[in-house]
Amino acid sequence: MPIERVSPVEGARVVDFDYAAAEHAHAWATRTLPRSLSDQAAPRRQAARDAGDGWEGHFREEFDRAEADLATRVSTAGGLGSVTLAGTITRAVDDANERQRRYNREHRAAEEAASAPTSVPGPTRPGP
Repeated sequence: MPIERVSPVEGARVVDFDYAAAEHAHAWATRTLPRSLSDQAAPRRQAARDAGDGWEGHFREEFDRAEADLATRVSTAGGLGSVTLAGTITRAVDDANERQRRYNREHRAAEEAASAPTSVPGPTRPGP
């Protein structure tokens, strides 16, 4: 998803924000993070199944409960982690864009004030 960037008007102060880094981080959070956690979880699940072959008893039941809990936490971390991180990046971009809009408004207002007539009309005299 391309990140929206508010461009500065000519002569306006430019917001100090690395939009390219934000775009790369957002792409990583939404595409790579969930996949990398899933890629890491798959071999671990297979190893847990292999470890459990022919294993019975109380410790096996505890192992299965712990394994299920860990699998749930990894799944939740992948989903919530990417959503939370992507949301944080989006808010930072929105904040930077709002600052740029403010800088643009301030610059336009300063230009308008500079181009306004500087002479102030004097008091009017009553006619003869």
